[in-house]
Amino acid sequence: MRSLLSLELIAGITFGIWRSWNRKLLFGWFWFLIALAPTMNIYPIANPIAERYLYFPLVGGVLAISECFRLVSERWSVHFPKFTIYIGILVLCTFSIMTSRRNLDWKNSGSLWLQATKVSPMSSRALNGLGIFYMEEKDPLRAILTFKKALAIN
Repeated sequence: MRSLLSLELIAGITFGIWRSWNRKLLFGWFWFLIALAPTMNIYPIANPIAERYLYFPLVGGVLAISECFRLVSERWSVHFPKFTIYIGILVLCTFSIMTSRRNLDWKNSGSLWLQATKVSPMSSRALNGLGIFYMEEKDPLRAILTFKKALAIN
């Protein structure tokens, strides 16, 4: 159901951008879609955690979003430089806060795998990583229980 809604949303945005025929917006959106295609799992890839591949499509997304901001500022007669500076500061602060919070998860492998199992408790890969961490910490009982849980899922 969610996959179908996602496809409908992407198709709707693509159709709307195509109809507007704004070349900059069209270029950014298609850059985003084409660069995102390898990670869409249309054809299963060997690496299931491919979030690092999303930086390249982000360039197209930023191009499309910046063009949207420009169009909004033209339509509503907003003073563009002031508007973009405020939005840029807001985005920068938001990303900075999110990054600093996320860095706490990467303190050590234990905190990373614990956070991964909180976010995705049915992930056998995260449970396997947590089990390896418990083995390294000389906690065989927790390691065995975690590995058994991972095997039950997988």
